Amino acid sequence: MKGLRTTNYELRTDMLEIFSSIQGEGPYVGQRQIFIRFNNCNLNCNFCDVPKNIKSAKFDVDGVVSKIKKINKKTKHKAVSLTGGEPLLQTRFLKELLPKLGKFKFKIYLETNATLPENLKSILKYIDVISADIKLPSVTKERPCWREHLDFIKIASNKNIFVKTIVSKKLKIGDFKKAVSLLRKIDAKVPLVIQPAMNRKKVLISTNRLHRLQRYALKFLKNVLVIPPTQKIIGVR
Repeated sequence: MKGLRTTNYELRTDMLEIFSSIQGEGPYVGQRQIFIRFNNCNLNCNFCDVPKNIKSAKFDVDGVVSKIKKINKKTKHKAVSLTGGEPLLQTRFLKELLPKLGKFKFKIYLETNATLPENLKSILKYIDVISADIKLPSVTKERPCWREHLDFIKIASNKNIFVKTIVSKKLKIGDFKKAVSLLRKIDAKVPLVIQPAMNRKKVLISTNRLHRLQRYALKFLKNVLVIPPTQKIIGVR
């Protein structure tokens, strides 16, 4: 991360990396994006894919913009992905950064655990696409977040949103049914992506069970996709 300027000492944030790669998850899989990976999260889930060997550092808004301009000069990108960690912990920083990125006509793609609805409100006008996770407690081994997910997706449903939920052999079917019911209550047309958990290149749930989960969800929702995390299959960040 050398070369990032740090001129604005009043507004800096804890960040892991800024890099160009292929979007590996959800219906935008395969799209070239610039990723801004923020540090810190309000959850501690199983299957978290934040690299463990990256040291964080403080970066300012102008330095982030400068780095993105350099990356985009080499290869043109249509979108900037805010990822983490949990980007919505950094809303004060994002309020300064996102208007500047808007000048470059990037689509702003937010990857979030969908537990901070009030934080989303404060930057919603700058966001184009929202990838919202529903965290299933039996899979994540985290606390249930049903109320937060409901409030968050209601707010986000006016945007281009899809909901993603990670499933594994540890999944309790009651959790999955609750997620489907929650999404149906808000808007049955919001796409649901069922994402099988993976360990390296091994899928941690049977194909038969993925079929059953998709068939169940399609009884209540209009668009249900099964998409693995392809970045793990092809070996990119």
